[in-house]
Amino acid sequence: MTITPVLHHFGIATTRPDEMIAWYRDVLGMEIVARTSDPLPSMTFVTNDDHHHRGGFFAPPTVSDDPDKLAHARVQHLAWEYEDLDDLLASWQRIAALGIEPVSSWCHGPSFAFYYKDPDNNTIELLADAYGDHARSYAHTQQPEWIAKPNGVAVDPYKVLAARAAGATLDELRERGLAGEYAPAVQPHPLSTW
Repeated sequence: MTITPVLHHFGIATTRPDEMIAWYRDVLGMEIVARTSDPLPSMTFVTNDDHHHRGGFFAPPTVSDDPDKLAHARVQHLAWEYEDLDDLLASWQRIAALGIEPVSSWCHGPSFAFYYKDPDNNTIELLADAYGDHARSYAHTQQPEWIAKPNGVAVDPYKVLAARAAGATLDELRERGLAGEYAPAVQPHPLSTW
């Protein structure tokens, strides 16, 4: 029997640690726990909860930017889940006020997900369960319709927020999102999250 661990932290090698640290602070509330002065490699550890660290940014002198990064094998994205859709929408508003917009936003069916690009062009997903119940969300992924189209439907966060403010329930938001009612004016490229 496999004992299943939980994801504890991420580590990112970067050529722009200060920009990355600022971005993750602004978007995810990550604060510096410790920063080394040893240049081989310089290391900064961050957290946004009571753990000693949830992430690390490493800047060894051997790392260089890769202009073809998106064409190479790599970690495709990292995701953070909010307690509920209202928290996701409130965070989206706060982050947008900083001038940081998602590259695309989706009603996947089991979740609402907003995708961002950090300064190193890594994809960061911020999401909330679209059922408010992980068991129901899991059941959604077993439906043939979801298996045929797991990405779901692109949504405009402004429209989702307006519908929520007008009193739409989570179930209504999910169903209306999947029906295309909150479609953005311009459809995102299918590989926008890549």
